[in-house]
Amino acid sequence: MARRKVKHNDTVPREIAELQVAAYRHAFQEAVRRANEAIKQRDYYRRCAIETKCEQLSSAGKCPGDICPLAFDMHCGKCHEAEKKARYL
Repeated sequence: MARRKVKHNDTVPREIAELQVAAYRHAFQEAVRRANEAIKQRDYYRRCAIETKCEQLSSAGKCPGDICPLAFDMHCGKCHEAEKKARYL
């Protein structure tokens, strides 16, 4: 059996091409928006994990060192261990 060559029209209507370009642009913008939202959420959970660990240590009186670094708006190394665990939530 011989295959017949079918002549195809290779042009796409302009309206469809414009809609497809707009869809690609919108999809990219939505992907960027979602990535930014995920970064905000990750940073929020990191901050919550560090603050919770710091509150637990200070309420139990187990702050390492003489002066709690929270007085200087910082956190100790033990508090940052909680950040490592919360990094991939």
